Amino acid sequence: MTPTESLRRRRGQESTQPGAELLSSVLQRPEVPADPSVEAKDHLTAVENITSGSLKDLEGVSIDIEKLRDEITLRARMIAEATAQLDELQRKAGKGYGTIRNAIVMIREEYAAIPPAAPSTDTVADQKNGAKT
Repeated sequence: MTPTESLRRRRGQESTQPGAELLSSVLQRPEVPADPSVEAKDHLTAVENITSGSLKDLEGVSIDIEKLRDEITLRARMIAEATAQLDELQRKAGKGYGTIRNAIVMIREEYAAIPPAAPSTDTVADQKNGAKT
């Protein structure tokens, strides 16, 4: 197996921990001569440290992304509930406004249907006396 093959993720394989498969495959050392030089050892160690650190950072980012997904889902649910409540309130307000408008129309009709008051006999007599004087 070549080093590039070990870095590739196979389609359809999911690990339980993000980057676990990749980390284990990267950290497997390729076949190195039995007695590598000190520089080669240092270089391999540095590469392993960089790779390990990068993959741990990616795992942290993956956890942050999952938290953001949860937050986005929660906020979308809250917005959906608020939209449903607003729609219900608008319908109730529309019905309430219609009811009030109908009540005002009925009051106007009732008021208009009241016959005008006939002048009393005292008022008529006062008007006649006042006119004669």
